[in-house]
Amino acid sequence: MNNTIIEYAPFLLKSNKEEDELIRAADQLHSAFIGQQKGLISRKLIRNEENIYADLIYWKSEADSHAASAKVASCPACAAYFELMDATDSKQAFSRFTVLRSY
Repeated sequence: MNNTIIEYAPFLLKSNKEEDELIRAADQLHSAFIGQQKGLISRKLIRNEENIYADLIYWKSEADSHAASAKVASCPACAAYFELMDATDSKQAFSRFTVLRSY
């Protein structure tokens, strides 16, 4: 059985923000915080044709995912990244998935 966890964190960019600003903040977040966390496998910043963005973060275990999440509130790079997001769209929801099988 595979214990890999995938975090899916969709969001909209605030209307007064640009994608290049988001990418710079995402890079900073990764180097200052996410890339330093135990159990990180990989992270992808994605966008669909409707301009919905999402972070896909792969962790070795659920414990690693939760440990990183517990540190987010005290992370300045996280706050700067979240400031670019439109929090008014309630359709966008953070989810954790457990990988059952990889093919």
